[in-house]
Amino acid sequence: MKIEPEDIKSFQRLWKEHFQLELSDEEAGEKATHLLEMMKVLYRPIPKPKPDATSQPSILDLNKGNPCSTTYQKLDAKPPTPHRK
Repeated sequence: MKIEPEDIKSFQRLWKEHFQLELSDEEAGEKATHLLEMMKVLYRPIPKPKPDATSQPSILDLNKGNPCSTTYQKLDAKPPTPHRK
């Protein structure tokens, strides 16, 4: 991965601001490359699992489409008042 010289200078400036240490161009290039490689590995979308016919519904799916749900779909909805005899 090729990092442009102005990006290395920017990385050196940020490193010095954060750690109060100066890096050579070579050190900064190595550290920036390692950081970018790590981010490529870590920063990927998490795939959603495909629903399986034998799988059980998630707790998050239990209230979907259920008119008797105890969750309130509207933000301005108020909980029902309890009936007293």
